[in-house]
Parts: sequence; C-alpha cells; structure tokens
Amino acid sequence: MDDIRADIDLEELLAQRFGFKGAVARVLLRQAPVGNNELATLFFDKQKNLMVFIESSAKLKLGDVRKILGRMNIKPLAYAPPRGKPRYFDEVARRKFSAMFPGKRFNSGEDLFYYRTLVPYSPALVYVAEIKDGFIKTYDASAYGSWRLAGRIEYKRSA
Repeated sequence: MDDIRADIDLEELLAQRFGFKGAVARVLLRQAPVGNNELATLFFDKQKNLMVFIESSAKLKLGDVRKILGRMNIKPLAYAPPRGKPRYFDEVARRKFSAMFPGKRFNSGEDLFYYRTLVPYSPALVYVAEIKDGFIKTYDASAYGSWRLAGRIEYKRSA
C-alpha cells in the first residue's frame, strides 16, 4: 500500500514540476541512494519509456545529473525541462554565457555545451536510452569505489 501511495505522489510531483502526463507503470528502483544527498527512482511509464527521477536536498546542476547517470550505468536519451519551459537548458546556458562574455556572440550549440552543465536541475527527470552492460548501480559509501550493484536489467531503447 505504501508503494501505491509513493507512485501516486511521484506522478503528482512529475505532473507539477515537468508537466509529465504519463502514469508510472512499474517501478524498478525506488528512492535508491545515488550520492550523499541524492535519491533516484527508476521506472517505466505507460508508454514503456524507462525514466529516472533524481531528487536531492542539495542543489544539483545538469552536469551533476550527468555524472550521477554515468555512475549508475545509465545512458540518457533526453532531459525533461521544467514545466512550461521547453527551451530551459538553452535559455539559462545563453544567459550564463552572456554573463561571462558580455560582448561575444555564440555561433553554435557547441559554444554553450559547458554552460549547459551549469544549469540548475533539481529535481531531474531523464528519459533513458540504455542501461550500459545491463547493470544498475547505486551509491554506497562503504563499498569499494563507493558504488555497488543494485540490479540487472537489459534495456536499450529502439529507434
């Protein structure tokens, strides 16, 4: 019963923060530690998309989320922007770039690559492209390398 309530709370939070309309179909990993202050929930929605929701008591940036996903063995497909802000990552990266280089104009998205990593992104909702090597890892400070095996799942999103 607690899991059902947690799924409903997660759906409401995703709808509020990201405008996510899909329902949580099946949770694979619920609030697993992925850092000192970060928890991740890995789930399938009704359209069979594998997604990971990362929440933190600390302020995360997109670069932090990318590092967490890499350590979890997750290859991201897309990062869901906050509700009502479809160009959120580019807009904030442009502002940060312009603040650093007031007179300089950027020519391509490559100019903004670094500044996207500095964009605040907490909580985070990420569409998963692939689980590398079929292993999900979670944070464990007492484990060798601070990461341990949490589960095995073969997943690669087809095009």
